[in-house]
Amino acid sequence: MEFIRKSKGLLITTLLAGVFLSVRYHELLANLSKPMSMDTQRDGIKTYMNAIYHARFDCNATDFGGMNYPYKEHIVAATELPGLTILLQWLAPIFPHLPDYVYGITHLLLLFSMLLSAMLLYLIFRQLSLPEWYSVAVSIGLMFLSPQNLRVGAHLGLAPLFVIPAILYGLILLEKRPRYSVSITLTITLLIASLLHFYFFAMGVMVIGLYFCFGFLLNYNRQWVKTRLPHYAMMLGLPILLMGYWLVINDSVTDRSSNPYGFLIYRSKWEGIFLSPEMPYWHWVDENLIKIERVEFEGWAYVDLVAGIFMLVTLLKLILNRFQKPILPLIGNSNRQTLYPMIGMSIVMGLYSCSQPFAIKAFEFLLDYAGPLRQFRSTGRFAWVVFYVLNIFAFTSIYNWLTSWKKNAIKYVAFFVVLGVLSYEAANFTTSKYLIKPLKTVPELADGHKFTDIAQFDFQKYQAILPLPYFNVGSNNFGAPGSGNIIQLATVMSAQTGLPLTGAMLTRSSRMQAFRQMQLIGLPYQHPMILDDYPNQKPLIVLLSSLLNKGDSLLYLPIVSGLPLLYKTDRWSLYELDLPVFQRRIAERKAQLLKATKEVPLFQTADFLSTDSVQNYLYESFDNLPTKLAFEGAGTFESDLVDQKLLFDGRIPNAKAGSYELLLWVFVNGDQFSTITLQLNEIGSNGEALQKQSAFVGNSIIEYDSRGWVLIKKSFELKADNSRLSLSLFANEAAGKSIKVDELLIKPVSTDLYKIDGKELWWNNRSFE
Repeated sequence: MEFIRKSKGLLITTLLAGVFLSVRYHELLANLSKPMSMDTQRDGIKTYMNAIYHARFDCNATDFGGMNYPYKEHIVAATELPGLTILLQWLAPIFPHLPDYVYGITHLLLLFSMLLSAMLLYLIFRQLSLPEWYSVAVSIGLMFLSPQNLRVGAHLGLAPLFVIPAILYGLILLEKRPRYSVSITLTITLLIASLLHFYFFAMGVMVIGLYFCFGFLLNYNRQWVKTRLPHYAMMLGLPILLMGYWLVINDSVTDRSSNPYGFLIYRSKWEGIFLSPEMPYWHWVDENLIKIERVEFEGWAYVDLVAGIFMLVTLLKLILNRFQKPILPLIGNSNRQTLYPMIGMSIVMGLYSCSQPFAIKAFEFLLDYAGPLRQFRSTGRFAWVVFYVLNIFAFTSIYNWLTSWKKNAIKYVAFFVVLGVLSYEAANFTTSKYLIKPLKTVPELADGHKFTDIAQFDFQKYQAILPLPYFNVGSNNFGAPGSGNIIQLATVMSAQTGLPLTGAMLTRSSRMQAFRQMQLIGLPYQHPMILDDYPNQKPLIVLLSSLLNKGDSLLYLPIVSGLPLLYKTDRWSLYELDLPVFQRRIAERKAQLLKATKEVPLFQTADFLSTDSVQNYLYESFDNLPTKLAFEGAGTFESDLVDQKLLFDGRIPNAKAGSYELLLWVFVNGDQFSTITLQLNEIGSNGEALQKQSAFVGNSIIEYDSRGWVLIKKSFELKADNSRLSLSLFANEAAGKSIKVDELLIKPVSTDLYKIDGKELWWNNRSFE
């Protein structure tokens, strides 16, 4: 009875939070045994299917072989919940059907983490001497308002809510009374959190490290350091050593992107922390008072109206008092030892979540020295820590302030308003379109409709699945997004058959492995290098989705043209692709080009044979710029990209308004070279600007050359006869600082150019031996 009396508030929090969660997520609870998910298209379905594949078909906990075949990938890069995936793999030999229930297990994990977050928030407020009734109400409200709830639908690994409250609660306990039981628990918590999603590792290390630094500044004495340093050394050192060894030292890939794109894009702003488009008054303010600046989704971390107004009032009072009075007069003397370092830590985390100071134009160069921090390019996620800390500070201070009022009636009304606003926002937040995602099923997961239910079909005669439309995500250099339902179909087929995918949805994967994968789906040009890495000569099985848009049809139907059709439904088709087909198609393409030179009249224009009698094209070999590394000839245009660089400025001979295409070889064997932008300007005869277009190198690739070059194509309409063209190159914030380009060709779409000698056939800027 004594335990129940002391734990009454915690039990009430658990009961009420459990009831509210059961009502809100009743659909999840009612379908725990069914193969249903909230996201059946991309990251969500990948999380479930990769877990099943790893549990059933991979040989060890670390290496994932279900994607990016024939290469292995680290399990952290392969799935949203690597820890759960590894656990399923360990238990599968004992419980063979356990992986089939990954959907319900995942949903239970998310719901339990929400419940645990409410319990931990309650314990935090009780440690700060707040009463049970108040701690219960605020904890449940903040559980529903947590910005991590926006991740429940798809980014499942980022959705566990308990991680940040657990770390903050442990730091409060450790500050009040340093004990190894607490620091060991915090160390284990950080390791477990890292296995849910690696962003939690970065958050945990930053929170613990910054808290220690601000605690040291506040308590600058030898005794404080002596009693706490061993605890913090263990909490930081052990996870860094273990995770560093597992992720870095054990990693065989040497060309992961060190400068992933997005550090200055996927960030938060003050509007993302103190305002939310999920709240009704946001739209009223935006339409009637002031236009609110939009914040990228990664930067949404709304701290709620109560905490926002309180922080504004606190800041104004601080300014009016000329910073002479204590900054936090209402948190109580007993709480200052714990909350002062927490506030300092949250300020730094808030600035980092806004990518500061790197986002300031004059300080962008600091990104070159950011080191591992650059890998966490979605800095807006770090604002989640700010959500918890500001609310802990605000609701602690508000309670202490209101209880100092002498008139009980006004006091009670004020409490009612504060908790009423919190409850209203929490209830409103649960109706977000990002949260309301009904469970869906995938037809191929139903009995009788699985890929393995196809009668008398032997999947083991194939070595991998080639999915079309193709997808390859993660290298930050080359890739294809996939479209329609192909990611759904491919991951389900792989998890059921045990065949790995040549496609990939990974994180920070190898640049040159992605380059080699993309050669598989390019036009027949060179022998795909990746075929030399295949362990055997078994054919590939091509999975073609029936949901093809016009662009997909043009790109991918030629790949299956002439291949044996193995099976077909209204949703997908299966084809067999023998490896010798790649070489045969290259030979057929060369034969077709040679045949074309004999069937159409060709005219000698400058150095080329042209289908037009007039030289109406521009060709620049750059051979006047000698270099050791050239695609063709003796020279290459090579330059740094600190500023925008002019590649060409002039006129196309005999140019007429109409359809043109620009073809240019770009050297991309370096990190982020594929993100360089080509800009085309057309200037009329009177100097007027006729058009301005731009294109990323990575989005314009049509041919891959094994030496690390790609041919990019930019189609455009020339607006006027004999107008002047200006071509320039510039880099985004993540790109390499130099560029090499070669063999520039601009020609009418209707004109074909050839060059033939005994050893080589040259056609429209491609060379065939």
